[in-house]
Amino acid sequence: MKERSPLTRTQHEVFCFIRDHWQEVGRCPSLREVCKGEIDGEKMMKSRASVSSSHKILQALISKGWLVEDWEMNVTFWRVAP
Repeated sequence: MKERSPLTRTQHEVFCFIRDHWQEVGRCPSLREVCKGEIDGEKMMKSRASVSSSHKILQALISKGWLVEDWEMNVTFWRVAP
């Protein structure tokens, strides 16, 4: 298995949020849901100021090998890398 690059505290928080969202809701969160940091109305992490800041964090998680970006019916989603 390939060694993954370590995460910053913020990247780890977002990674855990996406993983937990998949487990709780059964689907990937949208970028806006990542910005809000809520799952079913419960605050799970600090809110992000903008969609672009969340997008930068997601791109870092992809480049470090923690998430895989995928598309279905022209919708982008992220899943935890194997």
